[in-house]
Amino acid sequence: MHTPIKRSAGQVEGALHVDLRMYNALLRHVRALGERTAAELK
Repeated sequence: MHTPIKRSAGQVEGALHVDLRMYNALLRHVRALGERTAAELK
């Protein structure tokens, strides 16, 4: 299971490297699709 990369305490969102921000965005997108699919199957 993949988990989002967390930023250190006191850092702003832009402090993460662009690759890590995209990785987190892709994980959020895939997770949202999975949750939506699971909700429709109920």
